[in-house]
Amino acid sequence: MRSDMAEPAPSDRHLPVHQRFDTVETPSMDAVNAGTRRKRLLFIAGGIALVGLFMFAVAAWRLGLEPVHEPELPRYDPNAPAANSPSASPTNPSALKPITPPPPAPPIDPGARDVEDEDAEGDTAEPGVPPKNQRAFLTLRTNLPANVFIDGARVRRATPLVNYPVRVGTRDIRVVAIATGEQKDFQLRFSRGQHQKLEEQFQPPPTRR
Repeated sequence: MRSDMAEPAPSDRHLPVHQRFDTVETPSMDAVNAGTRRKRLLFIAGGIALVGLFMFAVAAWRLGLEPVHEPELPRYDPNAPAANSPSASPTNPSALKPITPPPPAPPIDPGARDVEDEDAEGDTAEPGVPPKNQRAFLTLRTNLPANVFIDGARVRRATPLVNYPVRVGTRDIRVVAIATGEQKDFQLRFSRGQHQKLEEQFQPPPTRR
């Protein structure tokens, strides 16, 4: 046999044969294993979802069985005492105390009159200043201070009156001494622009010893 020719493989079946691994089929086995794992994960996830759905159904069933408690409204009792009845206890303790009415005011004596009241009446009753075309003047002096009334209206000032304006025509004049109450009545006729001057004497009050 020539040395440059390859020897054929032994054909004896008793000789050991080296085992060879199939490297071509290994990727297909990995794909099979990945599919198996994916199915297992899907099965586990489906089981968890079923358990959660079951728990939700149980909770909803329990809530549906429990009755909803509504707030109870107070019932009207016709025998219950009213809030403003005497038998009802007042919330304010001071309501039990009687209210003392104020003392009655003393009766007003119609005969008693203050000087201020008389002055107020005189202010309201005093006639206004007449217009120039119907104006005259009066000067009145007395030995004692006196109140003057013209046509029943009291003059605000006591005597002496100096250049006091009066309305033209006949005027009723009354002079009352403040100290003694003595009065004198007389009539005077005034014309436009006229100025009349009078002086009256009253009896002086008795002197005390």
